[in-house]
Amino acid sequence: MKTKDQTEIPNIEKAYKLVQLEWVDAESDSTWDTKDKITVWADKDCVIYEIGWLVAETKKYIVISNQITYDGDIGNRTKIPRKWIRKREVVTVRKT
Repeated sequence: MKTKDQTEIPNIEKAYKLVQLEWVDAESDSTWDTKDKITVWADKDCVIYEIGWLVAETKKYIVISNQITYDGDIGNRTKIPRKWIRKREVVTVRKT
């Protein structure tokens, strides 16, 4: 990472939008159960709520991250299929 005065937080929102997502994920369960209980479980969505910087978009996916360095490197990213996303909102950043 480049050396920089780190007394100020960089203005990341000029480069990226902060978004809140509601999306449905795949789910697994390794416990033993009856067919009826599994059918009930199978019909329930595994809903995820997540906030991150929108760092990339393609026709099939969006990528968000919660880690961006001073020199622009991006870490801890999540790639989510667009078809899995139920809701997407831009979050306003307010510095105090």
